[in-house]
Amino acid sequence: MSLAIKMLGELMNKVGAASPMGKDIAKAIYDLNKHVPAGAVSPAAENNQLEALRMRQMQMAPQMAAMRAMSGGAGGGGGGPPGAAGPGAGGAPPPMPGGPPPPGLPG
Repeated sequence: MSLAIKMLGELMNKVGAASPMGKDIAKAIYDLNKHVPAGAVSPAAENNQLEALRMRQMQMAPQMAAMRAMSGGAGGGGGGPPGAAGPGAGGAPPPMPGGPPPPGLPG
């Protein structure tokens, strides 16, 4: 859960803490922190969790690209979520901030 809290903190920094979404994220972080003692996860365990997340993201990339391609040709909808690559963008998902790139990608 510590990793989820950390990721929510990074998301809050991106959307802005003063925005309505940022305020909701801050409340969620505050509520979740009640259940996680300080230092509950070692840096090594956190790195292992991040690496597992990166691997799952790489494994799911082809399926996600196919879904984007299928939804992109279905009409004049709004497309994917903000920041999502459109059909034909290709490539692997970007690495998580603060870590080395996934194996096989240039650094």
